[in-house]
Amino acid sequence: MIDVDDRKIPVPDMTGFLKQLNSSVRTRIMVLIKEEKMVSKFSKNPMCVLLILISTLTLGITDTFGGNEVDQITYPFRIVQISDTQPVPGDEAHYQRAAKSVELVNSLRPDIVIFPGDITHSGTEEEYIKMKGILSKIEAPLYLVPGNHDTIWPADEEEKSLSPEELRKKKLAIYHKYFGPDYWSLEYGDFLFAAFDCTENWPNLSTQRRQWLQKTLLSSKKPYKFIVTHYTHPQTHDTILEHLMTSGEVMGYLHGHNHTIQAYKDAGTERLVFSSGSAVLLADSKDCGVMYFDVNKDSLACFWKPIHGDARPLGVFDLKEAKSVASRRKNALDIGPYLQELGPTEVTIKWQSKAAPESGIKLRKKGNKPWIEKRFNPEPVLHEVKVDDLTPGTKYEFYVDMNTADFGRIKSRVLSFTTPLENSDSATFAVYGDSRSNPLDHRKVAMAIAEGFADKLDFCIHTGDLVGDGLVFDSWAEEYFNPAEQLIARVPLYPVLGNHERNSDHYFNYFNLPGNERWYSFERGPVHLTCLDSYSSLRPDSDQYNWLKNDLANCSTEWKVVALHTPFFSSGPHGKLNKDKIPAEKEMADLQEYIMPLLEEYGVRMVFSGHDHLYERSKKGDIYYVISGGGGAPLHNTQVNLDQNPYSQIFFSKYHYCIVEATQETFNLAVYDTDGNIIDEVKLTKNEDPVKK
Repeated sequence: MIDVDDRKIPVPDMTGFLKQLNSSVRTRIMVLIKEEKMVSKFSKNPMCVLLILISTLTLGITDTFGGNEVDQITYPFRIVQISDTQPVPGDEAHYQRAAKSVELVNSLRPDIVIFPGDITHSGTEEEYIKMKGILSKIEAPLYLVPGNHDTIWPADEEEKSLSPEELRKKKLAIYHKYFGPDYWSLEYGDFLFAAFDCTENWPNLSTQRRQWLQKTLLSSKKPYKFIVTHYTHPQTHDTILEHLMTSGEVMGYLHGHNHTIQAYKDAGTERLVFSSGSAVLLADSKDCGVMYFDVNKDSLACFWKPIHGDARPLGVFDLKEAKSVASRRKNALDIGPYLQELGPTEVTIKWQSKAAPESGIKLRKKGNKPWIEKRFNPEPVLHEVKVDDLTPGTKYEFYVDMNTADFGRIKSRVLSFTTPLENSDSATFAVYGDSRSNPLDHRKVAMAIAEGFADKLDFCIHTGDLVGDGLVFDSWAEEYFNPAEQLIARVPLYPVLGNHERNSDHYFNYFNLPGNERWYSFERGPVHLTCLDSYSSLRPDSDQYNWLKNDLANCSTEWKVVALHTPFFSSGPHGKLNKDKIPAEKEMADLQEYIMPLLEEYGVRMVFSGHDHLYERSKKGDIYYVISGGGGAPLHNTQVNLDQNPYSQIFFSKYHYCIVEATQETFNLAVYDTDGNIIDEVKLTKNEDPVKK
């Protein structure tokens, strides 16, 4: 099965069926087909049909001629890797060597063929037509991605005058016409191959490609994951690709480009790396040929087969060991790094490791050298470093640096943050909540915030229910920290307690919050944020009530904002009223009776909550009550309580997030869905006329 842009595409006709058969049976069928010259009509041959039926019955094969998903792969199977044909235009000898390479591929009788780029020399339509004719003779499913010669290599003076973007667009259009998508994923047996065109801004990845690769790696259940690109395995630790490969437990890397023959374990990551860039270029060398792999259930034997001469063994690799290394490497840094307590002159950086390595961070002002090292010997699991000598309004970059017993030195990718100014007159922040239970949907929301706004945000508010069960240790990494990693590594998070946190110690260990950490407040520019605990008493004789009254009474900023988990009003399931027209949930009833008068008395302008998995804006008096509970939890799709919330103004059942931009004069709320569409806006001004209560 091949997956292109989330579309399932069946493998090609004959080979899509034959690839599942036992090696010896498959070989006999191929020979018979060739002898009978019935490649395209093999199913009409009685002997072929008989052999296929026998193989199907004896081996339990469940696939059919329709190319359905493979339910079973019979080991051993064979993969051929061919790359860098790129015949020089007008040099027929090069095209002849490409044809010889195809004959060589067929002689090896592979189950699948992977081609990591440089199919052509200059990416012209004439070259693609010729290479399409040659490569179409490969008798196994062929999966390709383009190389730099296919996408960015100008063919003539006219193309040299094009901008890099124009040239690339032109070349890719021709590639797509003859060879289809320039990125895809293939699941075969216990393997996942994730392949993509890497020739734009390497080793960086576009937002679209990063999101696709991240989803592909994290959603696949296959134990053996490989990346396929044209360019060589990146050697630096601070790239997005390296980070995605580590978090996705990628154990191997297939590439071309170098015109070399190599099969090795990378010294830094211990990933298996296979380089085969000599399909035709070495015209005077006996080494011109292809690489192939004989794959058993738990091992992979790699060979180089020249066009002339015998195959040469390059090594036997233990797949279980490589998988174990990939898993342990991921778990060496299984949460973070993420930011806490970011102020004008200080920041706390936290991360979690299942090992207890010697750890630390390196940090510097953006663009400066050298790195400043902050190192210590931490206790196991959760680590943090506090830096308190920073400059206000300055961008810093940092990475986590660890020495581990299993891998030696491991480094996170380089991240960045900006310290706030001492006396800023503006603030920008994000709000979202109820991220629990669905990590992939949570990731979409967090990635949308990070990619669209992270460089502008001063902080992010989470309205509670970060995870499905706060008492389950592993759920914090799986449901919250890993999906949100791109956001919280750059923007400090301020959460409030939800009911699903279950008052867990994990919550208080992971977050360094002001005050008693249950209820607290802080200020950024003209905004005063007050965060409450819905599940501690809010009655007038409670500590939280008295604290809140004092906090609001002594606040002099222009905009007062409150965040908590339970909403004051809701048209969703949690907003139901009892027979006395009082909220059925005690926390909501207490909020309306005891807390709402305080908010009105002290001029609070907006309240953010979650609990119901939806977006809703209500307004009572001067205060907007916003439910932002679309961060990943299963959506509440209906307004089950609309008639009982007379203050509702707008309602959406969508995954979403809120962005607030505040100055001394204005307070603007924009609400986005995960596709970047604005679904609601509120604009307040300092001197607007109050709405009558």
